[in-house]
Amino acid sequence: MLIRILFVSLIAWALQGQVIAQASKTPKGSRKHHDNAPTPEVMAAKQAENLQKQLGLTEEQKSDVEKASLRRINRMRLIKEKFKNTAPDNPERIKEIRMVRQEFVEALHKILTPVQQETWKKLREEKKAKKNNGKAKGKTGSVPEKDSDPNADVDEI
Repeated sequence: MLIRILFVSLIAWALQGQVIAQASKTPKGSRKHHDNAPTPEVMAAKQAENLQKQLGLTEEQKSDVEKASLRRINRMRLIKEKFKNTAPDNPERIKEIRMVRQEFVEALHKILTPVQQETWKKLREEKKAKKNNGKAKGKTGSVPEKDSDPNADVDEI
């Protein structure tokens, strides 16, 4: 009888440990990707700081770039949410993303000097070339590029 009680207790203890272990594990794919993602404000500040280093922005320009970046990031998040249950190649989604990108480019052209615009254009071309090299190796982006639009690749600065 004592052996039976010990055996049942041992099994109960083992099962309890398994239940706790399984409860602490997050099922694959259920953990949100953005749990540790920076806020839009942090992302915009980082982008503005990077452009300040790359282009020699003044403090006023940096502030204006940060505001434009924040607008773009927030609008892109709204588009992502709006189209979360659609295919990545949804034409309406692509159209809205391109529109937000173009508005961001236009905002930057108003902020940057002609020399800074030229430097930024070169940086973007280098980034696009690097991105296209990655695609040649089998990597793909979420929005197809529009070959005739040189401003289409402004996802991240």
